[in-house]
Order: sequence, then structure tokens, then C-alpha cells
Amino acid sequence: MRAPVSLNLIDLDRAPVPAGRATAHETGGPVPARRSLAARDALLDVLSGVLGRRPDEAAVRPGTPCDGVYFSEARRDERYLVGTSAWYPLGVECKSAVPGCPPPLVERMLPAGERREVARLPAAARPLAFALCWCRMVAAVKACGATLDDAAHCMAATSQWAAVVAPGLVAGAAVLTEHGIDVRWRTTAWEKDAS
Repeated sequence: MRAPVSLNLIDLDRAPVPAGRATAHETGGPVPARRSLAARDALLDVLSGVLGRRPDEAAVRPGTPCDGVYFSEARRDERYLVGTSAWYPLGVECKSAVPGCPPPLVERMLPAGERREVARLPAAARPLAFALCWCRMVAAVKACGATLDDAAHCMAATSQWAAVVAPGLVAGAAVLTEHGIDVRWRTTAWEKDAS
């Protein structure tokens, strides 16, 4: 039997205003505060869809399953990635895929094998390859509940991997399982509230 994994890529600048939090979402308000509140509300919406009811907000903590549902989240500017799995721990990450080389210190954080693979590529292909490796590494570490020191082990343990490349963004998820899984991407682009 295969377990579904849902990956939701959400545009926080188009997310609806959560009820009772309108002041932080008013036009002209601070963008980081608005996005943080929109991300929290989007996470609760995604979990509601999986659980069939809205979870208690206080019970939703990163790294801890919510009523038996594993979830992971990552943000890059206005883009917010939420992954859920009813059966297996998972991790998600998103990263900008912009031209240019990453700083050497950041590049050295990749496990040696991945670092060599990226270095072998033509210069034009390296930024995207680095972003993919970075997302896979961080997502695997999150799935294992480990640190970057254990990245190579975590990447080997998370044999299931899925990624999407959007304009200027790489997003991906790693699932801690040896079994096949169904992975479903869902991109949410809410229309701005006209009222």
C-alpha cells in the first residue's frame, strides 16, 4: 500500500486575510508580518484539509506530528511550501534558483558526493543543480530530525524525493521511507480579496 504525500506551494502575497488578524494584513502594513501570519493561517488550512477539521493552533509545532499527520514547512520570500504525510516523516525546503555561484562556505555544506556532482557540470547549470541538491539535503535533514552534520546519512535514508522548479525557485520534499509513495503537488495562487 502506498501513502500519499501532499506538497502545497502557496503564494503568501495572494493568501486570504485570516479572520481576526486584519490589522497586520492591511494594505501598507509590514510585508514580513503579513506573510508570517498568512503562512500560519495557510498551514492551518492545509492541515485542516488533511485532518477534516481545523487543528488546535497551540498543538501545531514544527517537528511534531499534528494529530498523527507529519508536516514540514519552508519559506522563501512570498512562497511558502507545506508538505504533509499521514504515514511517514517528511521534510520540505525551497530555495531561490538564481544565476551565480553560491558562496564557497555554503557550497562546502553539501555532502562531498553532491559537491563533486555540481562541480562537474557546466557553469551555467551549476546554480540550478546546487539549489536542487541544497533542497534535497535540507529536506532530508528535516525528515530525519537531524542536523546538517548528518546530511549524507539523511539523504541516503530518504529514498523518496520530489522537486518542482518554478521561475526563480526550486522546492522539494524528502520522505523517510523505503516504500513507494504517491506525491501530489498542489500550487495555490489565491486571487487577492476584491473587497
